[in-house]
Amino acid sequence: MAKEENYFRSYFSEIKSTLNSINLNKLYDISNLLGSIESSGKKVIFAGNGGSASIDETGELASYQGAIVVKHLCNQGYDSALQTGFEKADNLNVEVVVTFDADGQHEANIVRSFIEPIVYKDVDIVLGVRRKTARFSEDLFNYYVRIRYGINDLLCGLKAYNMNVYRKHGCFDSSNSIGTELALFGLYNNLPVATVVIDVNENIRKSKFGSTISANIKIIKALINALFRDIQNNYK
Repeated sequence: MAKEENYFRSYFSEIKSTLNSINLNKLYDISNLLGSIESSGKKVIFAGNGGSASIDETGELASYQGAIVVKHLCNQGYDSALQTGFEKADNLNVEVVVTFDADGQHEANIVRSFIEPIVYKDVDIVLGVRRKTARFSEDLFNYYVRIRYGINDLLCGLKAYNMNVYRKHGCFDSSNSIGTELALFGLYNNLPVATVVIDVNENIRKSKFGSTISANIKIIKALINALFRDIQNNYK
């Protein structure tokens, strides 16, 4: 076990496994979160979505904590921030990327459970599965994904990717998919996918997609786009 632990640490030191903290809108306990991740030997890319003083302050704190900071000058949306983070990770020749909602919903120590299947089991994508979703549009989207691919939750922000999947597809997002396009590309092409059931801290849960109405609209639009791409064989 000790030998495996040493291998794990040296392996990720070697490939610079990157955690991608995306679209933080408030400071919360960001200092402790980044400290926990950095202490585990993983680099952090903070991709700020611009357009607010809180993003600028959080970016400065993330930089102080040792994160690699990239940010937009104006708010370009959730998917655009993720896309920028993936582009930076690709430029750094990263091999594994984890997307992580760093507002306190998820514990940093769960990241390991998402990385290990990619390293040890030849899995390409690891998806977080919440015990319950936040809104009816998520249930609708996940119903389609469950019927089509046997996956119970595609809208959880906690996912891990072998960066070869990103390089094959050519991008993380091109259609405002609310963080689902790359995962759907992998599912459509029968890439190896694993799931990890996670708990979400409901006390500080806050939508990254806006108000309930706007969030439902965004998710339904993403679902319609996913259905059309599926029908048109547009995930190849």
